[in-house]
Parts: sequence; C-alpha cells; structure tokens
Amino acid sequence: MMRSTFALCALLELAASGCQRNWVKPEEIPGTWTMNQASRRFLSPETQNAAATFVFEANGNFSATEVPEDLLYPPSNSGPKLVSGTGTWKLIYPNGQQLFDLSFKAMSLGQRGTLPYDTMILNVERKDSVVTLYFFQDDPDLGRKFIFTHKSN
Repeated sequence: MMRSTFALCALLELAASGCQRNWVKPEEIPGTWTMNQASRRFLSPETQNAAATFVFEANGNFSATEVPEDLLYPPSNSGPKLVSGTGTWKLIYPNGQQLFDLSFKAMSLGQRGTLPYDTMILNVERKDSVVTLYFFQDDPDLGRKFIFTHKSN
C-alpha cells in the first residue's frame, strides 16, 4: 500500500510539473499585443476597426486602447462598445490554470461603475513557441474567441 501511494504521489507531482513547464513566464508578456484579424469578425461593424491593443510593461503596468467591452462587462445597448484605460497586471494561477489579472485604475473610454475595476478573464496560452492572450465573448462553446498576439509575432 505504501509503494502505491508513493508512486501515485510521484506521478501527480510529475504531471503537475509538466503542466507548469508550458506556462508563460512574466518576462514573456511585456510589449504590445493586438487583436488578430480573425477575431475582428465578432465585433460590431462600428468597432471592427478599433485599435484593440494592450501594452504591458515589465513593471506590472498596462494600458488598453479600444478593447472590446465584452472583456470587462456584459454587452450594453448604449454607450461606447470599447474600453481604454490604464492599470496593473499580473499572472495568477487559480485551479491549475494560468490567467491574466487586470486591474484598471483609470479609464478614458467605456467606464461603467467604480474604479479600480478588476478582471481575470484574459487567458494565457502557449502553443509551440507562440504565446497568445485571449478571452471568450459569452459562452466558450459558441466559439467567439478574441485573440491577442504579441506585435512581433
């Protein structure tokens, strides 16, 4: 019994460390991230040409320019459909996932409610050597995935 418990623990530890090796490191994030062209088909006609850009700094600050409001709020029938602002970012690891925690400290476009406004909807993913940031509009099963890629990619 003792051997099988040890073996199971070793296997779980190996599996957990294998998942962590594929995590994106904080130093891979700084730079300019823009929404890819394929994601723009999910935007309304009046917002399809929006900048949809994040600039992440190594010191943990960020700026967002004309990002779809769905990242932060449920869609509205009035007001801007885009959000611009500044704040802080960090990578977090709830339930074995890697997510982006964004805290807007100021907004110049699209603010609803009070500041600071925190969200952790932005997902982080690495496929091969390419890192992407993304979020889903509504239910992920609908496939409306907004993907942001590093400008150098």
